[in-house]
Amino acid sequence: MGGKSGVRAVIIALAVLAALGSALLAVAGRFWFERPEAIPSQPAAPQTTYTASPNEPPAPIPAPVAEPTAEPTPEPTPEPTVRPQPQIKGGELLHRYEDKGVTLELRRFETGAGQERVTYFIAEVLLADMSRLASGFAKDTFGRNFQEKPSSIAKRHEALLAVNGDYYGFRDDGVMIRDGVLYRDAPAREGAAILPDGRLILYDETEATAEELMAMGALHAFSFGPILLQDSVAPRAYQTGISGLNPRTAIGMIAPGHFVWAVVDGRLKGYSRGMTLRELSALFAELGCTDAYNLDGGGTSTMIWDGELINLPQGKATERASSDILYITGE
Repeated sequence: MGGKSGVRAVIIALAVLAALGSALLAVAGRFWFERPEAIPSQPAAPQTTYTASPNEPPAPIPAPVAEPTAEPTPEPTPEPTVRPQPQIKGGELLHRYEDKGVTLELRRFETGAGQERVTYFIAEVLLADMSRLASGFAKDTFGRNFQEKPSSIAKRHEALLAVNGDYYGFRDDGVMIRDGVLYRDAPAREGAAILPDGRLILYDETEATAEELMAMGALHAFSFGPILLQDSVAPRAYQTGISGLNPRTAIGMIAPGHFVWAVVDGRLKGYSRGMTLRELSALFAELGCTDAYNLDGGGTSTMIWDGELINLPQGKATERASSDILYITGE
């Protein structure tokens, strides 16, 4: 009798160990093991060529138009285009850069005192050339759990300015477009996309398809959220567990091609307590943004200027490895 009980106990123990092993492998596969992902086939480009239907009569051949004999009226000389200039003032100007395609200003701000002190960094980005806005992957590989310090990714791409992205590699859902390539199409939450005309558009991923975004020529699409401002209106409430005081990374738009990138430090009393989502939304409104979107925050919040770490990630200048960055290229 005792022998059978012992065998049964061994079998149960082995079954428990096997279940635990399977669970550990599943967790490791999700959070630790690097796993490249296949890139989905790209949606066909929208057809813009007009084709007549079979029952439609052919269009008549236009009659030749005689060449005018009078001298044409000379066109007036166009007024020179006035290039927009940075409009954010205050704080401490840390860096400024300008060339024919981009203007950048980086400022450091402090508000409050003591345990209520908040330290944050605002980069005002004006792009005359939208191709200067790019994204970089950890280890130059798209997939799950590929991680690298944002400063390392930024240095490899010789970025002028960089912030952490949406940490897409921690998840397997969302709509993800980077540098005009659709990498993932699994709608799940509120998303943000940047278009070639410089607009930042915000949407529900379950309602706006990846094909529609690609047809609009989307350069980048991020999946994290939530939306902070849309058409100058803040959400009534944030249905998320990350609405309290935290380090933050977010992007906003003042006008097409005129962006604000914000990184808020936190978790270090006397230096910076972080911001709530409501405070972050109010900050973007104060800076003149009509639309703004929250990216990955917490210990991941990082800002890099020309290879130099600007903020204090995790309150101690220790970068957390991430899966991606958003950055501005040099000339």
